[in-house]
Amino acid sequence: LLSGELANGRIVLQGPLDHFPYDHGGGQFTTELHIRDLYLNYATDWPTITNGEAHLVFSNESLQIDIDGGKIDGHPIHNLVMVSERVGESPLRIHGQVVSESRKMLRTLEDTPLSRRATQLNSQFSMDGYAFLDLGVEVPLKKENQIQVEGRVELHGNQLSLKDLDLELEQVQGNIEFTNEGFSIEGIRGEMLGGPVTITAFTAGDELQSE
Repeated sequence: LLSGELANGRIVLQGPLDHFPYDHGGGQFTTELHIRDLYLNYATDWPTITNGEAHLVFSNESLQIDIDGGKIDGHPIHNLVMVSERVGESPLRIHGQVVSESRKMLRTLEDTPLSRRATQLNSQFSMDGYAFLDLGVEVPLKKENQIQVEGRVELHGNQLSLKDLDLELEQVQGNIEFTNEGFSIEGIRGEMLGGPVTITAFTAGDELQSE
């Protein structure tokens, strides 16, 4: 947490104090906080969440944060949930959705640990239109362990340019999927010169392969 305004909160403590935090039962400890104008740095080298509104719940040893509104690197957050089943022992799992311009969304991925793969993709394709990003991130407890990423960018009616071939596709529909290992485009459909076109591409090593 970088900053935020505590709008209201509630603490419930039931049970003998010598059993706290009741990880084996025998009581309940719950803290609920409503935070406005949240600025949150949730993982190293990932964009900060800004101007968010969060509902934070500690329940015994678990933590859940629901964020509504706010932005990530200027992209409006549609919905975002962070969960740790056992704080201090379990990884932080993050799942969220963002709706924004496809070109800006892929540029944002260049400023994350996916930078090398995203740069490969952006060097070959240029996109215009709006897209839906579904992102899952698992942040490990130990800094030496790699953050795990899995997500997809859904394209709906976009325009896509293939830079090397100097070709443009209209009404592009389909998904760009990505993990720590790279990006893949399978069966993206569009129109070119009045006819249907399908594109498949994936990152392999330091190159982007396409069909």
